[in-house]
Amino acid sequence: MTSGIIIGGGLEQDPNKIKLTTKKGNYIPNVQLPSQQVPEMIKAKMEMHEPFAKQTQAQLRSIDSAYNCVGLVFASRRTHIEPELVWWILQEDGYKKIKNQDTAVDDLVIYYTLNREVALLDKEVTHIGRLIDKVWDESAKELKWRVLSKWGKDGEYLHKIKDVPPHLPYDGLEFWSEKERGNS
Repeated sequence: MTSGIIIGGGLEQDPNKIKLTTKKGNYIPNVQLPSQQVPEMIKAKMEMHEPFAKQTQAQLRSIDSAYNCVGLVFASRRTHIEPELVWWILQEDGYKKIKNQDTAVDDLVIYYTLNREVALLDKEVTHIGRLIDKVWDESAKELKWRVLSKWGKDGEYLHKIKDVPPHLPYDGLEFWSEKERGNS
């Protein structure tokens, strides 16, 4: 489980990683990518997501490229962690899958696609975020969750739960919590 950018990227001997472990004490492979400081690149990233963000009323919070959505959730915005490690980290850190009605602020939402090449239809994580608050959705006449997440290596956004950009496709989503509240 290494980064596709650097040979051996994220392994324990990689100098471009941070010391990051699960609650059980096992090393989490990660790579600290350089922060994008070139003004033209920052502007281009913002412009790339601007139409979708405006359409969905997503709020830009950061444009730092040093971390991804998994690094936002499990490493406090410090590093890049491959999405394929999410299921393992959830298990190692003692998270439990919960039902939608049992969700609360700070729980996690996992976006996944179904791997149709495997007979058991394994779930492949495409995105992850943290539940922040609920807002009134006038068209649905109900409260809906807003999520804080990182759209790839680009912007960090506060957005409605189902409003993720097209480059992060998903077939379904699941909720996970560190706190016992219910199960599914």
